[in-house]
Amino acid sequence: MLRLELRSTSSTIDLISNGGGANVLFTCFGAPAEVGFIQELIRDRFGALTVNPAELMEFLRKDEWVQSMYDGPVITDGSIDIEASTQNKTFSELTLGNKLVVAGLITDSELETLLEEYAPFSQSQRFGEFLKLKMRIPHKAIDFLLSLSKDDEQQFNAKRLGERLVDLGIVDQSSLSRALKIQASADEPQRLGEILVGMNLITPELADFFSRVERSDNQLSIKDVPQPR
Repeated sequence: MLRLELRSTSSTIDLISNGGGANVLFTCFGAPAEVGFIQELIRDRFGALTVNPAELMEFLRKDEWVQSMYDGPVITDGSIDIEASTQNKTFSELTLGNKLVVAGLITDSELETLLEEYAPFSQSQRFGEFLKLKMRIPHKAIDFLLSLSKDDEQQFNAKRLGERLVDLGIVDQSSLSRALKIQASADEPQRLGEILVGMNLITPELADFFSRVERSDNQLSIKDVPQPR
């Protein structure tokens, strides 16, 4: 979490982000009129509330309207150096939201919406717990990405794509069986992932990720091998 604070003699505005990456979604908390004012300024400057944290800090420090009304901004939680970029991070070091995007389970825009919905509950719930209550993503898939799954590593790494997707609740067994029948009867060889994508059951990104992901020492890594289109 990254929290920026703007203080005046009579009120405080908190700008909170639970995401990670070069650009993250900020949600504002405080007096409604002042929140609306700050949000409008940010949107006018950046076009959205999803911005680079370092650029947002610089803007809030220099904007004449903001400085005439507030002290700060001050970082009260998190670090811009950590939150501003996912470069050079391993998959296991990413936030859950970014893991979901990389895994193809949600898109960037869907993550922004989920983070916005999560913001009012961020003080009492973890993001993973919120997602489970939303029933938006299979519980087993969330636990897997958080490295909470207790499955045997060697057993998981030996499984093929279809088995992995069924075990994680992403595809049901009947859908997998239909896909395997299509694969067996095809005139030309087809990858199972391509068939599942064609059936609109998964995304190409999800097929690629779960074909390559491996477990080791309770960590997840993605095999860096060329994947045919």
